Amino acid sequence: MAAKEYLQQIRDLDGQINAKLAQLDKLKTMAARASATSSTALLGLAREIDADIDRYVDIQREAKRKIDAMPNATYKLLLTLRYINGLTFEQISEEMHYCTHHIVHKLHPRALAAFDSTKKR
Repeated sequence: MAAKEYLQQIRDLDGQINAKLAQLDKLKTMAARASATSSTALLGLAREIDADIDRYVDIQREAKRKIDAMPNATYKLLLTLRYINGLTFEQISEEMHYCTHHIVHKLHPRALAAFDSTKKR
């Protein structure tokens, strides 16, 4: 799996968890209004969310360990801000004091390539 796909798992899973949490909130609201809504559905969804969060934490921890093993501090910071902290490229450019174009077209591809080579070790 390529570096970007590997790291993108964290952002994707975060989005899935947030969508399920919103669904759970909606079901709880519906259940409060109508006693006919089954609490079994709520418990099932809550367990599914717990499992997703566990998987998210495992993937994030493994990715962070691999990012921290990279020798270049700039690349480590960029990948941590993007994939661990979930910042946009605009937010990253402000944090790192680079223009967004430089982050997106130069540093990010280089950081992913460095991550790929570190990951293979």
